Amino acid sequence: MPHRKGADFWLAVLHLLVFALLLQSFVEGEQEGHYLRYLVLQSWVLFVLIEMGHEAVHGAVHSSRRLNDAVGHVSCLLVGSTFKVHRRQHLSHHTHPMQDRDIEHTVTPELGDGLASFVVTSLTNVFAFSWMLRARSLRHRPEERRGLLVVLAGVFSLLIAFPVQTLLGWLAPLHIALAMFWFIAAWLPHGVLAICRSPRFPTLPHGLIQLLTYYHEEHHLRPAYPFYQWPELYFARRRVMEALPLEQRAFVTRELRLMPIDQASAPPLSAAPQPA
Repeated sequence: MPHRKGADFWLAVLHLLVFALLLQSFVEGEQEGHYLRYLVLQSWVLFVLIEMGHEAVHGAVHSSRRLNDAVGHVSCLLVGSTFKVHRRQHLSHHTHPMQDRDIEHTVTPELGDGLASFVVTSLTNVFAFSWMLRARSLRHRPEERRGLLVVLAGVFSLLIAFPVQTLLGWLAPLHIALAMFWFIAAWLPHGVLAICRSPRFPTLPHGLIQLLTYYHEEHHLRPAYPFYQWPELYFARRRVMEALPLEQRAFVTRELRLMPIDQASAPPLSAAPQPA
């Protein structure tokens, strides 16, 4: 299936413009009495920009590497991090999904400890996740430390110089956006529905799991494709699967759910080995 890159770039440009206009209106006091509306709108805008940064990690924003990386750099600055840090950590997740070396595994709780503990741990991890990413780089990655320290110094400088505008205009909607992204892209697919692990709810139809996680499995199988092609990829894969013999179909489904998938494309389904 051919890539259709480019839409992400213009989506990022549009949302950057909206972010700047909303922030300007907040700083100038135009949102007085309407802060909840501002919070909802700006959280959504930042959520989209975070997703564009995620797409940039995989080179899916634009066919031009410069434009792709520019979106990644700007998106990560808005999150208070650097593109270099985010790209390494997220690609590690794709190489070792939900294993010990995966940062998302360490902050995605298991359901087995009880529902109350699961909810409390999840809510705590929502707000700790992005700061854990920075802390790991500061502690273990000297080559990433300088850039990250510059960004963090900029964030704290803004907090000191413009505390209300920075906290309420940027950081409050940012952390809501990060919580939304973590819930949709990490907690739901990897924590609750166990993509890339043994299925926690094996009786759930595979198609329903894909729908509930917005085809997150397709993203792991073909990470270089932009998000708006994931449903198309899923239905193309399903057509191939339906053409396979029943025993081979069950084998391939099991292997795809459990295999660690890196940046390289998954093997063609038509070339899948016969079950033992």
